[in-house]
Amino acid sequence: MEQIQQIRDLVRGPKIPAFEEGKDEIDSYLRRFKRYATAQKWKPDIWATHLSALLKGKALDVYALMPVDKALDYPALKDALLKRYDMTEEVFKRRFRSCRPEPGETFIQFSVRLDSYFKRWIDMAHTENTYKSLYDLIIRDQFLHICSKDLSLFLKERIPDSLEKMVALADQYREARHTSASNHIDKGNQSNTSSVGNQSGPEAGDYSTKKEQRSIKPAERTSFVPVRDRKCFRCGKNGHIAQNCSS
Repeated sequence: MEQIQQIRDLVRGPKIPAFEEGKDEIDSYLRRFKRYATAQKWKPDIWATHLSALLKGKALDVYALMPVDKALDYPALKDALLKRYDMTEEVFKRRFRSCRPEPGETFIQFSVRLDSYFKRWIDMAHTENTYKSLYDLIIRDQFLHICSKDLSLFLKERIPDSLEKMVALADQYREARHTSASNHIDKGNQSNTSSVGNQSGPEAGDYSTKKEQRSIKPAERTSFVPVRDRKCFRCGKNGHIAQNCSS
């Protein structure tokens, strides 16, 4: 009975609009297709065949140029399509980091997009959905974030799939150049550390202001008072000082 149902599903085919290059975004289209296939209760082994019937242009070329065994594997086909349209791990990571609510969007809708970008990032990084794997992914990402551009490029080219492998490659890069780790850090990401005397903020400002005020002599303070506001201590009138007093 299951085989008969699969044959019927293949004959009927998907009843959703085909992928339109330049109009549809491949990532959104694949999510739509997955929801439709799940709702239709299709077996995962026929998803790739149904999806191929909906592809056009460059997307169809991707399917046609894949080995037969890979073309029938939906995860492999999905990854190939995403990479063809530059939907890589780095792209989804940037989208996740920079994602903000759009005009007219609710927070629930925003959270769905945010969740989608994070899951796509995980998928494209070929990371298991476990605490240990996600922990390793986040630490690796932070490690790359603080590396210099040259070291970051060196590591990305070798695609280390664990923090242990990444730091081993980084040390290999460092040792080949006879330098220390601090020489391969992105200077723009270094935190500014300063002594207490060089602190910034209200407290430091108050401290320096008070220190300056204590160092100013009384004569220097009065020298800034305009002549018209000064009072003669001889006649008691304003507008001049004692040495210029006519009386």
